[in-house]
Amino acid sequence: MNALAGFRANVTAALDAAGVRTTDHLPSVIGPTPAAILQHGSPYLELSDTQTWATIEVRARLAVRLLADPTTDNAAATTDLDALVAQALPALIRSYGDAIEFGEPEVFVSQSTNYLSIVITVSEWFTIERNDQ
Repeated sequence: MNALAGFRANVTAALDAAGVRTTDHLPSVIGPTPAAILQHGSPYLELSDTQTWATIEVRARLAVRLLADPTTDNAAATTDLDALVAQALPALIRSYGDAIEFGEPEVFVSQSTNYLSIVITVSEWFTIERNDQ
């Protein structure tokens, strides 16, 4: 497993262990909610200022999109989303400490369905061996 796939698997495992149903990619059809889906962060990859001839230092970001149940009214969706954040946040902090950024709650649309959501971005630095030697 490469470093990026391992990062995605570790975030998924941390959320699953916290009881948050997580999909490690944007699915064609979003399953039962409340849930989390992983998406590429922005920027997805960032090079460090220090590179060597043998290695590349890169920071990867994943956007953890938490989704409330779209079948409830706004007040219930807000309450559900708050509870989901409270459930997911300790697991993310344990795993990624201060490498976490928070977005504003927003409406996420998938297949004509509106989900109240929030994005929590986690990041991790990796050293990748150069293959061009």
